[in-house]
Amino acid sequence: MPATNERWTPPEMGVRKAAERLREAGFAMSEAKLKRGIVAGVYPFGDYIPRDGKLLKNDCYTIYTVQLEAWICERSVHQ
Repeated sequence: MPATNERWTPPEMGVRKAAERLREAGFAMSEAKLKRGIVAGVYPFGDYIPRDGKLLKNDCYTIYTVQLEAWICERSVHQ
């Protein structure tokens, strides 16, 4: 945990929050598009765990906050 004067950022976020963050940064992004991109390996800031029989109820997606922010920064237009 960081010192009390620093803001703590969770290491992971869900698909909905990640899609919102990408839209805030100017990217045209839906939850479905983000999921498809993670599965296809287009977005390297997330992982996908497919539903496997009875072990998982739904597919699982994990988006890594630091990697997402770095990806956004690398693709942002700075003036």
